[in-house]
Amino acid sequence: MITPHTLASESITDELSMLLVGEPKAGKSWLEATAPGNIFYFDFDRRLASLKMHWNAKNLYGLTFADPSDTKTVPTAMNELLDILTRLEKSPLLRDLHESFAACGDKWVDTLVFDSIQTIADSARRYVLFNGETGTGGITRLFQIGGRQYRVAKSYHAWGGEMEMVTGAILQARALLHCRKCAKSVTYEADKQMPGSALAPGVTASANGVQRLRHTDKSLDAQHPPEPKAMNVLCSLHECMEEDERSTEEVPMYTGKIEVYPRRYNSLLSYFNEVWRVIRDSGRVPRVQVDPDGKFTKAATALGITSVTSGVNGPSIQEVLNNAKSLRK
Repeated sequence: MITPHTLASESITDELSMLLVGEPKAGKSWLEATAPGNIFYFDFDRRLASLKMHWNAKNLYGLTFADPSDTKTVPTAMNELLDILTRLEKSPLLRDLHESFAACGDKWVDTLVFDSIQTIADSARRYVLFNGETGTGGITRLFQIGGRQYRVAKSYHAWGGEMEMVTGAILQARALLHCRKCAKSVTYEADKQMPGSALAPGVTASANGVQRLRHTDKSLDAQHPPEPKAMNVLCSLHECMEEDERSTEEVPMYTGKIEVYPRRYNSLLSYFNEVWRVIRDSGRVPRVQVDPDGKFTKAATALGITSVTSGVNGPSIQEVLNNAKSLRK
């Protein structure tokens, strides 16, 4: 599928992709709560209640996910997240995601937050290991301790399966597209052009024929042309000290630089235009790093900003976007 873009006419708040990196309790969830519109949390850290006193609490929604405590029962949290994403593909309305939001009327989900990648990955790995074979050639090693079952990975394939589930969920969220008029799913699809016919409005010619923006339910095309609207996607990752190549378990050595944790999720950095580091040295208000330095070389921003200032309520993503809009003008 090809998705065309005309950057001169696209808002910088469309499809905001942001990865926040920082230590636990640095303020990542608090900063995510300053994003535009109605914000929906996939809360795996089980800390959503900490945002009750946030100045933007009226726009915060979410579901907290947890696997069953019975280790002999199949883990459910990761599949429940995927089920919500499937619902989001059909409708961006809060009321359609879960019965708890039935009274939300026509409120859209404008921003999705995955909080945090580490705990989501833990749930995905538990699911992979539970369903993995334990025999020769399998990926799971099973232990019985005190009447409970525990599973650990026997090979890297278990970690690979976990990463595939987590990365796939994030990319699925990045691909969500709905019609502003009817809130139904829309997509760009290849459509062959009849010889001698003119291109219809909203249709873009390509080397592979014609890419037509259509409602997923094509019967809706007769009612009105689709007007696409994407969602902002924010993710949070913990950080750790980068190990020197000479480091061992007995004698750990570090380079003095910061990298994301779990380290295998360094690959996620390539999917995000905004990679910010959240730092809280003291007090309640964190500071934000958006440009790389000698300590965190992975920081990045495509908004044209040079820094993120902190107001009375701390740094704000909405304020950063407003400043970026002014710079663009």
